[in-house]
Amino acid sequence: MAAASKLVDEIIAEEFASPDLELAWLDEDDGAAANEAVLEGRVKLGALTLNEMRDALGLDPYTNIAADRRMVTPE
Repeated sequence: MAAASKLVDEIIAEEFASPDLELAWLDEDDGAAANEAVLEGRVKLGALTLNEMRDALGLDPYTNIAADRRMVTPE
């Protein structure tokens, strides 16, 4: 991939007159699913509230006050 990245960087620099831009490959597996599973497990154990988990995931909090209480979820 390094050769392809270098080629694209050269094309961007020459064709778009933007030598300050470069190609950045996105990693499809950024660990988000694993992180979400860990957070969900912590919510089930009562270590985090639902809103703490949502905050860690970058989501808006629930307005229900129960979402700010730690609870243990039966398996």
